[in-house]
Amino acid sequence: MAETKAVKAVLDRILASRAFARSPRLRRFLRHVVDERLAGRADKLSGYAIGLDVFDRPADFDPTTDTIVRVEARRLRQTLDSYYAEEGVGDPIQVSVPRGGYAPVFLERAVEAAASSVASTIARPRHGPAVVVLPFENYSGQPEDDCFANGLTEQLIATLSRFSELSVVSRTSAFAYRDVSIGEIREALDVDYVFEGSIRKSDDTLRLTAQFIDAETDTHLWSTTFDRSLADADLFAIEDDLSARVAARIADRYGPIGRVGGRAKQRVSPSFEVYSSLLAFHDYYARHDPKAHLEARLALERGLELDPEFAEGWAALAAVHLDEYRLGFNPMPTNGDPLDRALRVAAHAVILDPECATGHQFLACARFHNGDDAGFRQSAEEALRLNPGHADLLADVGSYLYFLGDVERGGELITRAIALNPVHPGWYRVPMFFEAYTAGRFEQALGELRRAPMKDFFWWRAFKAATHARLGEQDSAADELKALLSMQPDFQSRFVEEARKWRVDDAVLSALAAGLEDAGIVVR
Repeated sequence: MAETKAVKAVLDRILASRAFARSPRLRRFLRHVVDERLAGRADKLSGYAIGLDVFDRPADFDPTTDTIVRVEARRLRQTLDSYYAEEGVGDPIQVSVPRGGYAPVFLERAVEAAASSVASTIARPRHGPAVVVLPFENYSGQPEDDCFANGLTEQLIATLSRFSELSVVSRTSAFAYRDVSIGEIREALDVDYVFEGSIRKSDDTLRLTAQFIDAETDTHLWSTTFDRSLADADLFAIEDDLSARVAARIADRYGPIGRVGGRAKQRVSPSFEVYSSLLAFHDYYARHDPKAHLEARLALERGLELDPEFAEGWAALAAVHLDEYRLGFNPMPTNGDPLDRALRVAAHAVILDPECATGHQFLACARFHNGDDAGFRQSAEEALRLNPGHADLLADVGSYLYFLGDVERGGELITRAIALNPVHPGWYRVPMFFEAYTAGRFEQALGELRRAPMKDFFWWRAFKAATHARLGEQDSAADELKALLSMQPDFQSRFVEEARKWRVDDAVLSALAAGLEDAGIVVR
């Protein structure tokens, strides 16, 4: 273990850092556990003792019902991570508090230069209590109702994400733990609460059940059941009711939680059929494949014919048109430019409902692709204001800001997204790949691609082919090139056109072109 004098010197630097400047509680916590460890009393660092000594709890304090020590310990670990990613990157000793206890350890470090500004950033601390919404079980016995159950889960995640006081685990991470015990979920995702439920459709009725569980004790805090006729099921009202119950229960322990902004212009909740069209979109957006894209577009068009005032449906349709433009899915050349359609439809969504976060999100995306930087930033900030905890939104905006050269702000949003969604889709990591690749750190670039594969995305294949070639791995480069050209036979002649859709700058474009030439094709 590092010497006491050296540990104390590092502790003083940590406590004086920006990372800890705004939290006297964390400074007191860290100083206490370090002092106790150095004094040989690590075995005394129990949750009960820390509750009394650091957080001034009374003698009858029960850490199984009052989880302040565990919650603050998580904040402490994450704030230490943030410190060592930035101000403390050159410190010779790393102070950490391993999970499963409160006794710190002191590790001597080999001091290396900080890595790149985006790739080296460790996710900043989550804010507030953490909640995971597990995928709703489909008890209807009909496979087609899986889409409904999964889409409802995504809707609830999005609704809860609008509470700025909560950290809500994103869809891809939540779905990775569908059949895992509460204890394993708590350990893997570091959450305080688990929300789960089920749906059952039969004839013309819908039964929806939901349970809210304390992840530490595996205790059901509340459960509820909704029985509705499909003809008049007010599913938005059910979402709002469930999210309000979650917020109220958490507020009992952590203090008041603000109200979610209402759907300002949604005069009447949509019918079940119209609402289901939105769930078809969520199914597509989780998979991003051409077949689901077409199904979502057709469902949304039918739903909007039935209810042309459905703002969230227009927002989803804007995303579908946008992916026709940027991914080439199911082109409709007779219907005009898909980017123009995306811009018009997204603008219509936010006119119908100025509080529609997804409308502002996809309006921001469309404006970015259209070269309207000021409009993009305006719409992006409004989307973030309305839905500050939605991981895909954070990663979307962060990636576009990175492409515009705002690496610091973009990196901050991306790392927040990854903290909320540790099992994230591969596109979250594209900025990290670009930064490593253009800097010549090809092993790191390949590592970014492998951490979150997108095997059905032609750009991922192109990135891998170029990177393998730069590493001299010609057989692997040839394999990726073969897969790429099977997806996009005309990729060589469309390379620049496709890259310009994403506003890739000339330096990145030239570096990728050189890598692909090494792999065996000349692009233009």
